[in-house]
Amino acid sequence: MTLPAIAVVGGTGNLGAAIAWRLARAGYPVTIGSRNAESAEKAAAELGHGLRAGANVDVVANADIIIVTVPFAAQEATLRDIAPHVVGKLVVDTTVPLV
Repeated sequence: MTLPAIAVVGGTGNLGAAIAWRLARAGYPVTIGSRNAESAEKAAAELGHGLRAGANVDVVANADIIIVTVPFAAQEATLRDIAPHVVGKLVVDTTVPLV
């Protein structure tokens, strides 16, 4: 059985990194996304377990499942950026609108 590819958008933050690490540890192919690909690459290297990294738009384009873990203030801009690349895909949003 082939496991679905998962992108964690905002994967450099605490929640995103924790989700990405657990899924990768369970054997899923996971890619961490960030506005800055270098930040994502650094986080992936630190977390290990075969995590890959890239810019948000790039990681969602190659994923079957997208988990959005960005802060509420960044949600609108992030969703606008990735929207063209998530059509027909499962998108899970963990954002809590605390203001």
